[in-house]
Amino acid sequence: MNVLKPKAGDSIAIFGAGSVGLSALMAAKLMECGPIIVIDIQNERLELAKELGATTVINGINEDVEKEIEALGGVFFSVESTGNTDVLKQAIACLKKQGKCGVIGAPPLDATVEMDVNDILNNGKSIIGIVEGHSNPKEFIPRLIELQQKGLFPFEKFVSYYRFSEINQAFADMKSGKAIKPILQF
Repeated sequence: MNVLKPKAGDSIAIFGAGSVGLSALMAAKLMECGPIIVIDIQNERLELAKELGATTVINGINEDVEKEIEALGGVFFSVESTGNTDVLKQAIACLKKQGKCGVIGAPPLDATVEMDVNDILNNGKSIIGIVEGHSNPKEFIPRLIELQQKGLFPFEKFVSYYRFSEINQAFADMKSGKAIKPILQF
């Protein structure tokens, strides 16, 4: 919302359906993007993405992501939220001319990405690092809460609560994909 600033009807692909990717999906829906494509490797997360407004979902293990997005005409925006550098290459490759890729996922330190520089130059593609949505938390968090209260940003759909004594279960559920955003309660 704050960095890519898509307009109604702009196409977007969101790589990763964790809490960050699903938040990007809800933002894309608020901005009236379309189509909204979500890519993940867990079918349960893709089902939730559909519920939250994804118009197309792609399982990154079972399908050729770049080919599927190309068949849809490519996208003007992409968001990479996994921290996987191979996925970042896909997020850049699927862009149309003058497309923009927002990089939110944090790979391991010193990670590098090999990419086709001529594709970026010849097609005017942009790669933008995004930290905390480039937002002013004092202004943006109340806005998100207001949107959530109106039912327009239902982040509660991917939050799971655990007692502190269940910390190991919370970690295991997060690792398995059962819990998207576990929150410990004291």
